[in-house]
Amino acid sequence: MIKDWRQRWGYDFPFLYVQLAGTSADKTEPADYPWAHLREAQYKTLALPNTGMATAIDIGEEKDIHPKNKLDVAKRLALVAEKVVYNENVISSGPTYKIMKIEGDKVRLSFENIGSGFWAKNKYGYPRGFAIAGADKKFVWAKAYLDGNDIIVQADSVKQPGCCSVQLGQYTRRKSI
Repeated sequence: MIKDWRQRWGYDFPFLYVQLAGTSADKTEPADYPWAHLREAQYKTLALPNTGMATAIDIGEEKDIHPKNKLDVAKRLALVAEKVVYNENVISSGPTYKIMKIEGDKVRLSFENIGSGFWAKNKYGYPRGFAIAGADKKFVWAKAYLDGNDIIVQADSVKQPGCCSVQLGQYTRRKSI
């Protein structure tokens, strides 16, 4: 659609959009969520030049895809515009997945757009919402900890990880080897 509109209008205009907000309760076990694949497709649209995306996964309403918190959505979209449209040197998004490496029974996740670095909000200082799978591709909740600007993920029941999943509310991103 973006390529078609740009072709029809004759120039590579900026295209900014908001990724779908979260709309359902978190599940107790690792699982796919109905809109996760569409959010992944929206993320992949950033490969097109002169595009920008604001996320809203964390400010959605459990029973309404249109968050009531429009102010935070607008602020995020404004930062994206500063970066994409006005070429300002600002951090316009949260951390973005870069690469996954298997290190024995652990998975190392590296990210871009980390600003001043990671920090964990919970009282124990550990990142939450990670799952891992072995060759059987059955995901189990995993422990995660910060190692500089990387996140290390492991689960006692998975000795040879082959896949890692980040489950942030209703957003699932899986990376396989």
